[in-house]
Amino acid sequence: MGVTRGQEATVVLNRVLHRAMNRAREIAARHPHALDLLAPLLITVIGAPVTALRYGSDPLPWFFQLALVLPLPWWRRAPSTVFAATATLVGIQWALGISVVGELAAHVAYYSVMLRRPARDGAIATAVVTIGITAQSIYGVVFSRFLGIPPVGLATVAGLLGLTMRSRRAYMASMREREARQAELAVTAERTRIAREIHDIVAHSLGVMISLADGATMAARTDPQRALGAMEAVSSTGRNALGELRRVLGVLRAEHQQDDHLPQPGIAALADLVDKTRTAGLPVTYELDGHSDNMPASAQVAVYRIVQEALTNTMKHADGCAAVRVEVSLSDSGAEIVVSDTGGSDLAPRQPGSGHGLVGMRERVAVFGGSFAAGPRAGGGWLMRARVPVSRETSLPALE
Repeated sequence: MGVTRGQEATVVLNRVLHRAMNRAREIAARHPHALDLLAPLLITVIGAPVTALRYGSDPLPWFFQLALVLPLPWWRRAPSTVFAATATLVGIQWALGISVVGELAAHVAYYSVMLRRPARDGAIATAVVTIGITAQSIYGVVFSRFLGIPPVGLATVAGLLGLTMRSRRAYMASMREREARQAELAVTAERTRIAREIHDIVAHSLGVMISLADGATMAARTDPQRALGAMEAVSSTGRNALGELRRVLGVLRAEHQQDDHLPQPGIAALADLVDKTRTAGLPVTYELDGHSDNMPASAQVAVYRIVQEALTNTMKHADGCAAVRVEVSLSDSGAEIVVSDTGGSDLAPRQPGSGHGLVGMRERVAVFGGSFAAGPRAGGGWLMRARVPVSRETSLPALE
């Protein structure tokens, strides 16, 4: 089925809005105090000319216009205090028959109370708003409006918006906590599995080798041929155990395990991996800088698995991706891996800390004491960067 122009426009609009929201969050995170000053600045810019047109140079309305805005820079840090101050000023000005645009500060503070304070404070603020608007509507001499909206409408919007944002924050926090718990459980389960497998291999093989060595020692004087056979069995058992340890240490994720009789993939196998990925429909550009001749096999396995998992994540989360680039740089100090993509039509953003794939890549890198980072690119898409260092002094023949 073809995609209509309306659907394409919706997808583009959603992308634009998503990027705009992310950009706004970044700016707010970098300049929190600027956000605190934005609301009072806007209310002052709008309220000053309205107050001038309605009341001229009468000092009392100007006093309320300025007094209502003054506490507002603290609307996020002390919402209850700011609400109490602005609600009191609004009540006094209404009793005096005055209504200025500055009273919007009370609605901003009410929104902040509903968003940031406990439910008890929100209930008290709602009661104050309800009583104040009701009394003003019945006994007041002025019924203020902003853009044609009466105070009850503004208060309702502010309260519901605060509750909605509060619920969203609680939901996102619970999702992050759940993902963190799942990631922690996945790491613990994986480490437990690896530890159990290593224990089984080492305990069984060492037990057999010790028994054979004891037997060879006893038979060495009376039956040298039998002792020789026992020592050959010790050698064979050790080699088999070493091969099994290679497989266990080279694979951290159970779903990536290969047939026990097949060698673990390394740098040389990356070209075939990229070709298979292209065949699956993902456009991949691959660039290899350096040689893997002197790199330990364990590090090569880690590099291969990281690239494999990164490409798998792209196929899962970026349907319709335009381009993927894989860059692997090898040197005497280790390997640098960069996998980037342009994103696709899947509008659900990948989260930097979610999924077992990212956990597996991070754990692989941690084994070597390297660094790992993954997250959205500035221009859209996803970027994964990892470093797998190698130390010649600690490179063991058992892992090569």
